[in-house]
Amino acid sequence: MPAPKTVTPERVFEAADRLMDKGVPLVEITNSRVRSELGKGSFEDINPLLREWKTNRTNASIIGIEIPEQFRTELNEFGSRIWRMAASEAMEKAASKLADYQRIERERDDLYAEVDAVNAKLGSLTDNVNALNGALAKLNMEVAVHHGKLSVYRDKADAEGYMQSAELLLADIGQRLSAMTGQQPSMPATTKTAKKTAKKPSA
Repeated sequence: MPAPKTVTPERVFEAADRLMDKGVPLVEITNSRVRSELGKGSFEDINPLLREWKTNRTNASIIGIEIPEQFRTELNEFGSRIWRMAASEAMEKAASKLADYQRIERERDDLYAEVDAVNAKLGSLTDNVNALNGALAKLNMEVAVHHGKLSVYRDKADAEGYMQSAELLLADIGQRLSAMTGQQPSMPATTKTAKKTAKKPSA
C-alpha cells in the first residue's frame, strides 16, 4: 500500500496557519519554513499551495476591513459612475465593431457577386472560343479536301466545272467565318489564282 502523500493542500495550509499563529509575518512564511513545519516535501509541490494560501489570506484580510458608511456611499457612487462610463464606452465600441463587421460582410458579398459574374462571363467566352475553334477546324478540313480534289482535276473542262463549285463553297466558308469573327469575307489567293488559270484560253 503506498505511503500517504506528504504535501497536500490541507497539510500545507495547516502548516502555514501554525506559523502565522506563532507570530511569523505573512511575507516571511516561505516554502522553506513550511517544509520545515511539515518535516519533508518538495518545494515544487509546496510552492503553488503556499501561494494559494497567501492569496486567500490576503483577500480575507481585505474583506475584513471595516469601511466607513460615508466612504462606502461615495465609493458606491464612484463605482456606479465608472461602471456607467465603462458600459457606455463598451457599447459604443461594440456598435462600431458591429458596423464594421456588417460593412465588411456587404463588401465581401459584393466581391463574391463580381467574382460569380466574371466566372460566368469567362465560361461563356470559353464556350464561344471552343465553338469557333471547332468550326474553324471543320472548315479547314473541308478546304483541304476540296484542294485535294482540285489537284486531281487536270483536265480544263473538268477543272472549270469544279472551280465554279469550289468558288461557291469557298464563298460560303468565307461568309460563315465572317459571321463568327465579324470581319468582311475575302477571296482566298488560291481561289483567285485558280479562277484566272481556269479562264485562260488554251493554246
